[in-house]
Amino acid sequence: MNRFAVAAWSALVVALSTLPLAAGYSSPVAIGVLIGCGIVPFGVAALGRVAKIGRGWVAVAGTVLAVSAALILLDGVDTESQPVPGWRASPALSVLGPLIDSVPRLLTAPRPAPADVGYLVPTALLVWIVALGVAVVAVGRARATAAPLVGAVALHVAGALLTAGRGDTSGAVALATAVVLLLGWVLLPSQARASARVGGQPPTGTTSSPTVATGLEKPAAPARRGLLVPAVAALVLASFALTAVAVPTVRSFEPRTLVPPPELPLAATNPIPALSLWNSRPDTPLLSVSPDGADLPERLTIAALPDFDGAAWTIDARLRAVGVVDAPDLDPGTRQRDVAFVLTDSALGGVWVPSAGMAQSVSGADVLMDTDTGVLVAPDGLGTDPVTIRGLLDAPTDTEISRAGTPMAEVATRYLELPRIPASLREESAALTEGTHSRWEQALAIAEGVRGERTLDVGAPSGSSYGRIQEFLFLPQADGGQVGTSEQFAASFAVLARAAGLPTRLVIGFDLTDAVADADGSVTVTGDDARMWAEVYFARAGWVALDPSPATSTDTGDLPQPPAGDEQPDQPEDVGADDGQDAEENVAEPGDGDADTQTAMNVVTGLTMLAGLALLGVLGLVGLAAAREVRRRRWRAAGAAGAWAQVLDAAVLAGRPVPSSSAAPDAARALAEATETGRSAPDRTPGRPVSAAPDGRGTTALMLAERAERAAFGPEPRAGASTAVGHSAPAGAPSVATSDWELAIAVERDLRASAGAWRRAVWWVSPAVLGGRRAQR
Repeated sequence: MNRFAVAAWSALVVALSTLPLAAGYSSPVAIGVLIGCGIVPFGVAALGRVAKIGRGWVAVAGTVLAVSAALILLDGVDTESQPVPGWRASPALSVLGPLIDSVPRLLTAPRPAPADVGYLVPTALLVWIVALGVAVVAVGRARATAAPLVGAVALHVAGALLTAGRGDTSGAVALATAVVLLLGWVLLPSQARASARVGGQPPTGTTSSPTVATGLEKPAAPARRGLLVPAVAALVLASFALTAVAVPTVRSFEPRTLVPPPELPLAATNPIPALSLWNSRPDTPLLSVSPDGADLPERLTIAALPDFDGAAWTIDARLRAVGVVDAPDLDPGTRQRDVAFVLTDSALGGVWVPSAGMAQSVSGADVLMDTDTGVLVAPDGLGTDPVTIRGLLDAPTDTEISRAGTPMAEVATRYLELPRIPASLREESAALTEGTHSRWEQALAIAEGVRGERTLDVGAPSGSSYGRIQEFLFLPQADGGQVGTSEQFAASFAVLARAAGLPTRLVIGFDLTDAVADADGSVTVTGDDARMWAEVYFARAGWVALDPSPATSTDTGDLPQPPAGDEQPDQPEDVGADDGQDAEENVAEPGDGDADTQTAMNVVTGLTMLAGLALLGVLGLVGLAAAREVRRRRWRAAGAAGAWAQVLDAAVLAGRPVPSSSAAPDAARALAEATETGRSAPDRTPGRPVSAAPDGRGTTALMLAERAERAAFGPEPRAGASTAVGHSAPAGAPSVATSDWELAIAVERDLRASAGAWRRAVWWVSPAVLGGRRAQR
């Protein structure tokens, strides 16, 4: 019955520990699958015990069975053809290829991952292997072991890595696991002591005296494990859970960032041509957008373009699974609002997926997100199924924007780059911002200056290089200036704002401000809604949209072409300034210290975590030392039986545990024979009443063993009894007047001297003896 209780308790601990892993999947099916993988191995181990198969063979067979099943399941999973690295060329690794590839597939999946076979198999295999390891140790044992604790820690760590700490944010599962572990250690028997008696069965007709749990007592009531060690273990586990809850997980370690995701197709790095195509078909429906429990955003982003080389605006995307904990290069605003909408009837084509802010979850399509801009990409395109997007959008108030500054130049370098900017554009920026008193006033002044009396015409020539911007701003209308698409208005604003030190990026998307909603709140987006605008980043406020183009537009489709060759105004390569000018002119405003403050907070958080871990380590060592001291005092107060138990503990600590079925004299002889071949040395500590020299080692151990055996099972010793069974005392051996505890200390000292350096170092805090471990035969 005790063996069944221990196995059931161990299985319960493993099953509880799978819950953080199951939180990484979008379907409750994952819970059942993972719990099943955590329990079935205990049945496998039980069958192996019934069939009298060794634990090692059960572990090997169970692992081979699980890996084979995983490969069979993954054989039907569709995977893209990828080049195979050289280290995978061997036949064995080629066979395991689908299983190896399943891990990066899981780490590049959206979070939470779909509960499909291709995503579930690697996690289920991990749970199976951990559970099998716990099962082969726990099944058939009549005592509570530490194996469930090791398995629980492994699964909790795996769950934290898979979910970046979000699988058990409240710490409830960790606390429940700690409670179950503690109850098992306290309520279940620590060991069936019958096999640990000295001398096997007591002599017929004798009555053993009641003793403490030393390995000498008769199998009376099962001994209970002390509360101290499980309490310390539970405290450590609970402390880690508390630390996980207290420390923010926004910048938690994210293993998914270590897996290279698919790269954005080269043709998709600049989606501006798609804007011209949509504008040329103003009445063509492109998609339908409907609210999903929240108001529709004013704008939908197709692509944000932060990278400018003087000739074109592009995006160097860092594509990750939606929900990955990977901080953007600029922090989001302190005030945000939820957005949720459903996309249907999409006719956009390409890889771009309309978004708003930073998506938190996407369902209905396999989507990746650029960590810095929040842009969504569907590598396989949008299908016919509705796509639901939920995210967070910066929503600062007007007051917060008007008072906001900008981050320091080195923090926002990517959004201030102006390689070889013509002097005319820098001078125009300075002229437009003259007399302004805040960053927001500068942005408004530049937007108004770009808008001016210029005309928005969707049929104007495209382009956003320095040359095209100069033509648009400075040439007369007759020569192709003063008229442009939303691309020229937005690009001109972005360049002039960067020259003034304002971090900017271009955004292509759909403006829904004037869209007419249907009765159900849905909006049909057409080509006329396609537009390009700019966004400015303000410290603590986040990204703020600014559209410098006029509210109305025309479509002449027959505008004069800009001059060519030498007639073009200042080209970027002719007139310019080095990049250092940008940093010099980007004077820090209030709020520029945000980056330094965040860095300091990160350092403090890191130091706090290190200090907490160090404190937990110290507390663990103190707890182990205290537990060992309590055990030592207990043995000392138990007379000869306790002294012999101390010798058995010393044998375990020295790495020479004696067989549990050995009688005390036989165990003493085994210890003497083992230490004679070791590195023992005579004890030369002054004032010691007992010699631990090799010649007297066996006699000392045998004398104590005889005393312990008689104290447990036999009558009082007769006068003139020999010092040990079948042995005479050699010169220098301890006398019969030496106390039991002094004999035990002498043997322990000799065993410690013969142990390795590492065992001597951890001698007083090692937990090896706290479970009453003895060698099994």
